[in-house]
Amino acid sequence: MTKKTLCIGVRNVKMGKIPSSSTVPGKDCLPDCPCYKLCYARKAYRMYPAVRKGWASNSWLARNDIESYVQQHIVYINQTQPRHFRFMVGGDVTSREHFKGLCDIAKYCPKTKFLIFTKRYAFIDPRSIPSNFRVILSMWPGIPYPPARLRGFSRAYVEGCKVDARMKEAYNCHKKCDECFKCWGLKGDVQFKIH
Repeated sequence: MTKKTLCIGVRNVKMGKIPSSSTVPGKDCLPDCPCYKLCYARKAYRMYPAVRKGWASNSWLARNDIESYVQQHIVYINQTQPRHFRFMVGGDVTSREHFKGLCDIAKYCPKTKFLIFTKRYAFIDPRSIPSNFRVILSMWPGIPYPPARLRGFSRAYVEGCKVDARMKEAYNCHKKCDECFKCWGLKGDVQFKIH
């Protein structure tokens, strides 16, 4: 069997130069997720063969060889020493084991701040999250609210969400990530325009 190679994105229109790793939009997302039709990552996945190949490789590793997935992230981060890193620009967490792997990556790379936006609430284990890993719950019209056990987590709202008291207080994102970095240490919630 040919060993799969992790694909790290090093430039993104919204994030700038912040490195990231993703999985496959749709396939690795919440089943029947209502955001699929408007998904910006799905457009990139369809348009660029290199993105398709890289994210498919990441998805395979996350599902079939989590040890290699974690190790390849750690090697990349130790070699490049980024101050910030983002998981899942496209796709989402595939399993509880995958989420634990993301926590392990952050644990073994304490000088880097990690970030994920996720709709896979069921896979989150609050006890395993290191202090340098910010987990933000993605809210979307049509997706049930997060369970009570995740009440203290920050949320990311998009236009069209059911407005609640928390959304009214959310920070309005208006910059590229590599100009702001707010979400890596977010206190409270954030709101985005659909992009």
